[in-house]
Amino acid sequence: MKQFIFQAMLLTLLNAISIISWAIYIGPMLAFTVLFVLQSQIKSVKLVDLVSAFQLWGAGFGLSLGALIFSLLLSRWKQYGEYVLYWSQREDQLQSIAIIVAIFAWWSNMILEVWTLDPMRKQEIKDNEHDFQVAFQSLRRHMVVHCLLWLSAAALFVGSIS
Repeated sequence: MKQFIFQAMLLTLLNAISIISWAIYIGPMLAFTVLFVLQSQIKSVKLVDLVSAFQLWGAGFGLSLGALIFSLLLSRWKQYGEYVLYWSQREDQLQSIAIIVAIFAWWSNMILEVWTLDPMRKQEIKDNEHDFQVAFQSLRRHMVVHCLLWLSAAALFVGSIS
């Protein structure tokens, strides 16, 4: 009985950590994506300052995404005792597809950090308006796709539990 209660409490804690981590990750990610898309209408903020503010969130994004992935992996292990994608029932299918989409979103996050954002950190890019605009266009496109991937994974996961 004690073991069952402990397992239930651990799963509840892991679910809470994943929900909080998700909110900390996706909230600012969506907010910055909207700001990047609407950037041309925001005259009071310089583009380089907006991108710098986004880059300052890097540690928050990394820690929250790490906590999200760790809590979901541990939760899945505690529930099933293995990392297998199940396809027998509709809920299993949605959850398996959500996991696959989340893996692509995680991969997208690595691409965003290494190949999309890294060139924008260099001072010579920041000093050259044209090069910075080209890099920003790539960042904005990537952010839109990235957020759509994460929101799709979340919608599939929520659909699998309802």
